[in-house]
Amino acid sequence: AAVNPKAVLAATASLTLQNGVLELKSSVDLDPDQSSPLADLLTAKTAPPDALYFTPRDGLLTLNLNLNDGEKRWEKLMSLIDGLTKPASGDAVRPTASAALRELEERVNLNIAKDVLGKLTSVAVSLNPEAAMRPDGRVVSLLVLQATDASAAESLEKQGLPKLLGLASGKAPAVINEKGEGNIYTVAAGGLE
Repeated sequence: AAVNPKAVLAATASLTLQNGVLELKSSVDLDPDQSSPLADLLTAKTAPPDALYFTPRDGLLTLNLNLNDGEKRWEKLMSLIDGLTKPASGDAVRPTASAALRELEERVNLNIAKDVLGKLTSVAVSLNPEAAMRPDGRVVSLLVLQATDASAAESLEKQGLPKLLGLASGKAPAVINEKGEGNIYTVAAGGLE
């Protein structure tokens, strides 16, 4: 139901190693007369390289994603999850995943699609190559968000991201102001940091 194999005409992938950089590229040709919820969710324009300028060159793993249509893709993701988690006939009726998330969003007065994803053009995540050597075993990562404009960035910094961190951890994040240039948010044990 999520993939619809009939929608896939051909798929190719290549894995290359050059100058110590491992690169995976894949391509899927889809039948325009068939729909595939997973392909609709993943289909996007190429991610702009701008966010990568702020990630370490020696990152263990770096992912970059175009979010120009983040609001629409979020709705597609929620529909896909609702479809995959639908109770089978005879099972007890339970709230959908999207309904449960909407309830959490209402608690913190946040709309993830509009207040966060709708204000972003791209996101990059990089894992620190020294993460495996940390004595506590915790993975260190860097998240780079690129906003649509200055007002969107300010809204994300002051409202969207603190509420999103609170939603994820169940606690309001502590704000550390570093040299007056933006904020660093930390969430105590069990949450994000």
